[in-house]
Amino acid sequence: CYKKACTVEFFKYTEAALRQQGLREELIKIVLLVQSVGSVTNSAVQRLTGVSKSTATRFLNELDRLGFLQKSGTTGVGTEYVLKGS
Repeated sequence: CYKKACTVEFFKYTEAALRQQGLREELIKIVLLVQSVGSVTNSAVQRLTGVSKSTATRFLNELDRLGFLQKSGTTGVGTEYVLKGS
């Protein structure tokens, strides 16, 4: 905004708010981790939740589809996920 009044709103996810939106515990953990550290990889999700690579992929794809995360980088080993809009 140039020479106009602009408003920028920031929000922070909370566990309670994410639970109210119907997210499962594993997905809540992932969103809160990304919010805390900036991005997450499939292997980090595997370590965080104790699931297989394919299950971690499903979790990340679900959060992408629901609009919480977006893919950053190329598909494969270098793929990271960040909060949508960041």
